[in-house]
Amino acid sequence: MPKKPRKAEESIPATTTAQGLIALLDHIANATAQGQLDPEFARKLGKRARKEADALAADEAFSAAHGTQVSAALHSLESAISDSEGGLLGKAVKRLRDADKRAAENPGA
Repeated sequence: MPKKPRKAEESIPATTTAQGLIALLDHIANATAQGQLDPEFARKLGKRARKEADALAADEAFSAAHGTQVSAALHSLESAISDSEGGLLGKAVKRLRDADKRAAENPGA
């Protein structure tokens, strides 16, 4: 079912602060780095957070210094996601090598 568009008079101004967005991004990055969040889920959260940051910047809701901090937090999240995805890829390669080794050791099995 398509989303119902909001009417202009129903629009509620964003109440997200730069500090809140930075803290959220830091939490997501830390949880991803610790393996507590799936990297794809973290990427989706980061995408939504980036949209919020862009909307706040367009509304001039925070200063250039805050914008720099938000950008740094988004970059930190992307790094944590990449590291996490790299770790998952490394584990998958190890499992494939182990399976190949077992298959080579037991060709009749």
